[in-house]
Amino acid sequence: MADPVNSVTVADIRIPFWRLVAFLLKVAFAAIPAAVIFAFIMIMIAALLRAVGFGVMTWSWNI
Repeated sequence: MADPVNSVTVADIRIPFWRLVAFLLKVAFAAIPAAVIFAFIMIMIAALLRAVGFGVMTWSWNI
């Protein structure tokens, strides 16, 4: 037998301003190491592709 579907509508969320500020600061600080780790992974992938012969992310100064 199928379960009945219950729909819910959220009408209001009450979050104190300073608690929201603190949460957003935590998110911003957590994004910094995540960006560093992501950049390191992308650099390693580019180095691996370059090592096997694909010219990914090569710098060319020829005009």
